[in-house]
Amino acid sequence: MLSYISRPSMDPFMYETMTSRLRRFAEQNPNRDAIVYYGLDMKRQSLSRRELLESSESLASQFVQMGVRKGDRIGFCMNNSLNMAIANVAVIFAGGIPFYTGTQLKDGSDIAQTIDMMESKFFIVDANEGDTNWTIVQNILASCKLRLCVIYNGKSRAPLKDMLCLEEIMERPRIRVTLPDIYPEDLLLFFSSSGSTGTPKQVSQTHFNVMNWTAMSCKSFGMTEDSIFFNDRPICWAVGNLRTMLTMGITRIMVDPQMAFSGKHVEQICRIIQDESCNYVYLPGYIAQDLISSPNLDQSFKAVDVMICSGERVPKKFAYLIGRFCRTLYTYYGSTELGGVTSFSSQNPEEFEDGIIGIPHDGIEIKIVDENVETVKRVVSGELLVRSIGRFVGYCSLQDLFEKVIDKAGWFRAGDIAHIRDDGNIVLDGRQTEMVSIGTMKFFLWEVEKVLLKCPGIKAAYAVGVPDLRLSQVVCAVIIPIPESSVTEEDIKKYCDDNFVEVSTAMGVTIKPRYIIFIDKIPYLYSGKIDRRKIASIARSCLGL
Repeated sequence: MLSYISRPSMDPFMYETMTSRLRRFAEQNPNRDAIVYYGLDMKRQSLSRRELLESSESLASQFVQMGVRKGDRIGFCMNNSLNMAIANVAVIFAGGIPFYTGTQLKDGSDIAQTIDMMESKFFIVDANEGDTNWTIVQNILASCKLRLCVIYNGKSRAPLKDMLCLEEIMERPRIRVTLPDIYPEDLLLFFSSSGSTGTPKQVSQTHFNVMNWTAMSCKSFGMTEDSIFFNDRPICWAVGNLRTMLTMGITRIMVDPQMAFSGKHVEQICRIIQDESCNYVYLPGYIAQDLISSPNLDQSFKAVDVMICSGERVPKKFAYLIGRFCRTLYTYYGSTELGGVTSFSSQNPEEFEDGIIGIPHDGIEIKIVDENVETVKRVVSGELLVRSIGRFVGYCSLQDLFEKVIDKAGWFRAGDIAHIRDDGNIVLDGRQTEMVSIGTMKFFLWEVEKVLLKCPGIKAAYAVGVPDLRLSQVVCAVIIPIPESSVTEEDIKKYCDDNFVEVSTAMGVTIKPRYIIFIDKIPYLYSGKIDRRKIASIARSCLGL
């Protein structure tokens, strides 16, 4: 059999918009929680469906009065909050198209570059007078090519020119203006790609696309309007976006993402999941690892039916969350360009394997091809191609790239290597960019990481390729030890000596790490994914390569 799978959709497509759906939900059950938010202070804040609708439409009227027109691109640089949710939906009601950006630079030059590329006249940002973001905003105002109106979510005694306070705008009474008509084919937003393969790209999606792949994904998970969904991901990221609430009416429980990133608030997160009776939980890999390592937290998860892991190649060890923290575990595969693509679920940990992503969702076609773009046989690894009704409509200002990743038949080149098992389940082998070339032989770095993670005293391990004059690249192991562990570099070298061959009899080279370095914490991208490019950069810097 060839490596091709098709799952036609048996349901009619949704021909609506996010705005029309919210109006319907607010009419049907106005007092049901739409969004519940917890900040670092653990204070509960919430918006009912009616409150979200009324606040968003009122703010939208102000945006229209300020000059936002249908099709305008509106920049966001905000953390999760109720104000972020309201402003995001308000921009959509006003006909604007949100795009999301963040910065790692104190001068904000990367944000200014994105704003210029998007030709945006409005930028909504978290900033308080005197903090780092306030300084960044000043730099952006000074460097952007177009005149920019900054709307800041924060406090200031004396705002700069071209700056307005978001809360003051929200407190104004609703203006009698006609909000624009929105159609399913209209652009809904630009998702920013994670940047895991380079500079983040602005990926354009319509109402029709996002709503339909969201509905298909929710159907696969068994999610309904009655579901209560804990998801700590940033609203600006595709997985963390408000689309499940706006498409399906699902109550969204969210927190400040720093609660999860820091690793210091695991018990508080568990308490929120328990207090809100969440029956669905999205689980980033690092929280999954925190739970597995914590023996006394499972009592907080009695209401949880389903946990969902995605955003990275999911290891089999996460399957042992089943029984303690959930009844069913889903591994979920998708991309910023395609939305949800496949999922695998089971209540039996033994049915999982590293990288399993299951079968396509409704409306999805998948095939695995070789370097000549010929479909390979089952169990043979190759490049994963996807064709989907929910596919994005383009990259902003990168038409050449769009035409490169979408062929004439509509197949999207996802950049992942995978194979289809004999039983029809797809297994992700890794990304093309996560391969190391040692003496012309190519290897997946997860093969090294899987072995390293079994070494006593290691909390996390990452393998990266570093330059070598003779072999092009060799492997460096980047280690985060378990706190208070006494594991040393010599211990790990001895472990590698015991577990890796010096020379492969088949390949002639070895994937045994030549270098070992220790780091204190994992660097993450703004989206929440592990920043492997940064880890590789740290390794090269430490080794002087």
